[in-house]
Formats: sequence, structure tokens, C-alpha cells
Amino acid sequence: ERSDSVTQIPEPQASPGLYQMAQRFWKLPWGSFIAKEVARPAFMPFVVGGASTFAVLGVGINATITDDDRKDSPYWKQFIAPKSLTKGHPAPSPVSAVAPGGEDESELPMVAAVRRATNQRELTRHLTASVLSGEKSQKLYDWGDATNVSLAKYITANDEARTCFAEGLAFMLNYNHEQAIAKFQEALEKDSKCAMAWWGIAYSVSSNYNWPPGLGSGHDACEAAKGLINTKGAVYTVLERDLINALGKRHSLEAKNAADPTKLSMGNDPALNAKFAESMGYLFDKYKDDADFGYDVTAIYVESLMNLKPWALWSKKVEGGEMVITPADQNTVKLINILEDALGIEDGDLVPKIKHPALLHLYCHAMELSPTPERAVPVANALWHTMPDAGHLVHMPAHIYAWAGMWNEGVNCNKEAVAADEKYRINQFGFAKTGSQFYKFYRMHNMHFVVWCAMHEGRYAEAMEYARKAEAANPAGPDGVEFMLAGIIPMGAVFLESYVSMPWHVMVRFGKWDDILDEPIRTDSSIFPGAIVVQHYARGVAFASKGMVAEAEAEQAKFIEACANPSLEGRVQHNVPIKAQNAVQAKILKGEIEYRKAYLAKKAGDETADFTPAWKSLEEGVNMSLELPYNEPWGQMQPVRHILGALKLEQGLIEEAEAVYRADIKLWKNNMWGLLGLKLCLEKKAQIVKDLNSAHEKFGTEIYEELSDVSQKFALAAARADGGPPKATCYCAQAAFLSGGGKYVK
Repeated sequence: ERSDSVTQIPEPQASPGLYQMAQRFWKLPWGSFIAKEVARPAFMPFVVGGASTFAVLGVGINATITDDDRKDSPYWKQFIAPKSLTKGHPAPSPVSAVAPGGEDESELPMVAAVRRATNQRELTRHLTASVLSGEKSQKLYDWGDATNVSLAKYITANDEARTCFAEGLAFMLNYNHEQAIAKFQEALEKDSKCAMAWWGIAYSVSSNYNWPPGLGSGHDACEAAKGLINTKGAVYTVLERDLINALGKRHSLEAKNAADPTKLSMGNDPALNAKFAESMGYLFDKYKDDADFGYDVTAIYVESLMNLKPWALWSKKVEGGEMVITPADQNTVKLINILEDALGIEDGDLVPKIKHPALLHLYCHAMELSPTPERAVPVANALWHTMPDAGHLVHMPAHIYAWAGMWNEGVNCNKEAVAADEKYRINQFGFAKTGSQFYKFYRMHNMHFVVWCAMHEGRYAEAMEYARKAEAANPAGPDGVEFMLAGIIPMGAVFLESYVSMPWHVMVRFGKWDDILDEPIRTDSSIFPGAIVVQHYARGVAFASKGMVAEAEAEQAKFIEACANPSLEGRVQHNVPIKAQNAVQAKILKGEIEYRKAYLAKKAGDETADFTPAWKSLEEGVNMSLELPYNEPWGQMQPVRHILGALKLEQGLIEEAEAVYRADIKLWKNNMWGLLGLKLCLEKKAQIVKDLNSAHEKFGTEIYEELSDVSQKFALAAARADGGPPKATCYCAQAAFLSGGGKYVK
């Protein structure tokens, strides 16, 4: 029976954000190539298996597939260990599943009523509690306390399979779904009747919060699991039966057969996701208070709700230069209440009493987009060291720290995440390989976060170090930006190429104009179209800042030409289309050039020099940057307000610059640059009061108190800045440029 407290699931709707952005990719020139690849007999979007059988997940393929076929697939080489499959076994029929062990159980009912055996709970309690104990996996990775994967204690399997399942669960919690699948396969090799290993495989290929299309269809894996639990005489726990049957609602034969990777349709359906969430609502009501696995069920339920609106739990609109955030629907409020109840969070005491990694992780995701992200700081603190070798989870606190103005913490947790990811890369791929697989996106994301947070604290050396790491991890070729997921989906081009541009952004942020002009440029516009756009943007800003207007305009022309490259279509940086970033960069570059024209004219004695075009372009850039799809790091790494404020202040527009900086600090709390700008404005106002030797009617004497407060905050924010704090919030301003050793050419 279902209680009234279960969340009502809204009608399925197209999820905004990642899904639509990625779909744009398929409308462009890759189409014919992809269609051709799909027609290849050896094409397998997803191959998983155990010791004696395997299932093909994704596009429905009903054929005998040999090891040679599998090894010919680029996806096979990068994704699944060939040793896990046996030659010549047929793929499951679309209408039945071959349960691990080889026996054909297609005549057994696939959806049976859940039976409550009186000894189920007793059986569960007597399952071994020594998860991961003494195994190689424990020595290889530090997953923290064994309770983090305690669900493994409550599955029906032998000890070896349970150990493999536990590690698969750890990788699944870390959103490393490829490696999770490999571990669940290994569990099946240890115990062919481990039904929950099939559940883990199906869950890992399903839609997830960061990738709504998913990696494939989980239909066959679900059928294999149901075939096991419905075998006559089989003894499985009620929990296992419930979880397997609920996940079965998420996948269907129809969705599997309708899969078309050329349209980024991998066999997952938003309508089926809603059915799964509804089914998990029943299980949440049933198990939420269970002392053994209530938190696991709660986490699965909450994640199912979040997947109905991935990266769109909150609605954002810009009003008066500020972002206004409201819940997207009642499910957002509902899932946050569920999480806070489970974690023991309440007003006045935000420290979580429960340290379940999935609940902590999901709460950070739920709150990062909210109007009160700082409420989640204690949860972020708890998550940081919960699973030390789970790179994504170690990184996740930064999604809260950034909005709370805790930039140093953001740098540090991401550096630890990068180290954890490096351990995984070396263990899995060796020193020589960059480790191209879907999880590589998460690894690059962590490096990106170090760069962004370090930039906000003026830490040039660390920002550039990690920018270069990201660049080096994405060379041309199949181990870099030409990496093809499933042999046909150019994940490297879609998601990874943008990280190649990180050094350019760092050099612009820190005014390394000569370094920019000395940096080697890329010319392969089909492989690195995004990087080529950014390099012309950076070179244009560098020339403009050096007073070389003609050269800046020449770079602007190259920038505009590069923006028209069809290869840019469909490329994204997480949630943000590269073209949307380029549109902001166009406004900045135009504003810098227009400003330098007026600046040089005024310097030459022209009293009619007009800065209006510069202000207009930069103000448009501010608004466009705020309108970018929600993302962290933000789609425009250097806030446009830092440029606008610096140049307005340089022209003596104190009050206008002050308003710019106050808005910046309100959004990006405690950032060194915004505090510097406000401090400079207050200093100029204080000087006016001092020069007049009176309480100036316009500014008032209260500025001294605020100046003291802002100066203290700035000193703390700039404490780790390389070479001391800058003289302006953008090195395009003369004060900062000259203090850094720059010299205008004209």
C-alpha cells in the first residue's frame, strides 16, 4: 500500500540542459559517418557479461558475437576487459533473458509477485559483514568506512561476489559507471546467480543526473536479474526483489529497440524514468526507516526524482543584473526535505548526523543551484573525506564551496580529487595513456575546478599548472579529443575539447599578454575548433591591452571567422554550449578594442573620445554571461564585471564601478578581484572626503568604516595571491598592466 506522502510524479517532459545541448551535436556533419558506423555488424554500444553468458545492452542485437568481433570494436578496447567473456555465446533474445549459468528460463514469469518469506530478514542479518576485507580492491583503493558500501552485505551471493559487488557499488557512487559495470561483471564471474550484479549493471547504464541519455539500455540486464529471482526455489531477499522489480520499470524492450545512438538515444526514456521514480516512491515508504538499508533506498529514490529534471531542479532568471532562483517544481522541495530528514539536518544545526556518501553527494547537487547554497557547507565538509579515492565525491564539495566563497577549500578538495583520479587512471590504463572513457569528463572537470577556484584567489601558478594538465590530457587522436564512445559517439569532440583552452583563459585572467602572443597556435580547425576560437579571443585582448589596435582588430576578424566553423556545432563544456561562451567572448573582445581606441584618442588629447561603444559591449557581455546555462565552473571563467569595473574606474566613473563590484561580490562571494574593486572605489571616495576636509554630502563619513571592513576581507582573500595582489581587477587596466611589467607599444 502506498501512503499519501509519496511524491506525485509529473508528466514526463523533455529535460533541459545537457540532453538538448548534446542533441544539437547530432544535427551536424557527423550524421552520415555515424549512420555508417551503426550499420557495421560488429557495432555494440554496450557489452557486458559473466563467466558463461553475456548481454548486449543498448541497440537490440540478436546475433552470435565472438571475441574477435568484440575486440574489433573501439568501445570494447576502451571499455570492457575482453577476458570477462567466453567465445561464441549468443546474445539474449529480445523477448527473453538467459540467466547467468546458461539455462534458458524464458518460460518463467518475468514479473512475479514479491514473496515475503518469514526467514528473509533473518537470512539478511546473517550475511557476511566483511565487505572488501582483505581483498585486493581494499589495497588498491581507499573507499573509507565499510558502511559506505554496506548494501553489499544484504545481497544474496557468495563472499567473493559480494566483495566485487561492493567495489562496483563504490565506483557507481563515484559516477564511474564504466568501472562499476566491470566490477559487477566480475561479481557474476564469482557467482553466476548474483541477481543484484545484474541490477548494478542495469543501474549503471541508465540515465543519470550528469548524463540523461545514459550509456545504454538496461533491459536485458533487468530481465536477467528477474529471471534469477523468479527461478523456482530461488531464495533472494525481499529487498533484492523489490529493487530489481522497481528498476525493471525503468527499462523496456520497446525503448531498447528504439535506441538510436546517432540521435543520442541510448535506450533510456524520460517516461520510463518517471515510472521508476514512482516505483521507488513505494520502496521509500516501505524502507526509509529500516536501520540496515533505509539510507540506500532513500538515496536511490532521491536520485530518481532528481533525474526527472537533471541540472534543472531550480529555475534561473536574470532581473536587474541579478540571478533570481526559484524551485522548478514541488519535487525539488520534496527531495530536499527527504534528504535533510535522512541526514538529520535542521535549522540551527546543519551538521549531518548521517554520513552516507550518496545522500551527502545528492544534497550538494540539490543545493548548489539553490538560493541558499551555503546551507550545504557542513554537508560538503562531511563529504570531502568520506571516500578518499572516489575522485568525483572528493571534488563535489567544491560545488558548494564556490557559491559560499570558500575558494581555497575549492582548490584543495579538487587537487585531492585529481590525485585520486590519477591513481585510478594509472591503475586502469597505465602511465602512458590519458584514460579516455566517459569518466574522463569527470577527471577534466576536477582540473577545471582547480583552475577556476585558483583564479578567484589570484593563484596564477596553480591555475596554470592544472590548466596545462587538462590540455596535456586531451591531445589529438583516439586517446584524446578524437576519443569515440561506443566506437561512434565522438565524446572527445563534444565534451573534452573545451579543456584544451584552459591555459588561454588563465593567461587572459592574469594579463600575461606577451605569453599569449608567444603561445603556439593551433591550426587544425576540425579537431580543435573551440581552442582556435579562444586563442584568437585571447590574442585580440592581448593586442588591445598593449595598445596595438590594428593587430587586435585583425585577431577579431580571425575570431569571427573561427566562430563560423561548422565543427563547433554541438560542442559543450558540461551544460554550456561552446557557441554561447564564444558569444560572451565576442562582446568582451569588442569592448576591449573599443575601449582602447577611445583610451588612446583621449590620451592623444581628443576631448571627444567616446567610451560609450565600449561600455555598451561590455555591459551586454555581463548580461550574456549571467544568462549562460547554469554551470560550475561558470561558462565565462573571468567575470565580465571585473573587466567592466576596472575600465570604468580607470575613467573615474567611481559610482558606476562601485555598483559593478557590489553586484559581483554578491554573486561570487569573497572573491579577491571583486573585493579589490570595491576597496579601490571606497579608497577614491575616502580620498575625496579627505581632500574636502569634511563629511562630503555625497559620500558621507561612513565610507571609512566600510573601507576598513572591505580591506580586511580583501587581505584575507588575497593572502595566497602570487606576487601579491594586483592593482586593478583586470590587467587590461593601465594600473595593473604597468605594475606587472607591461609596456604599451603605442
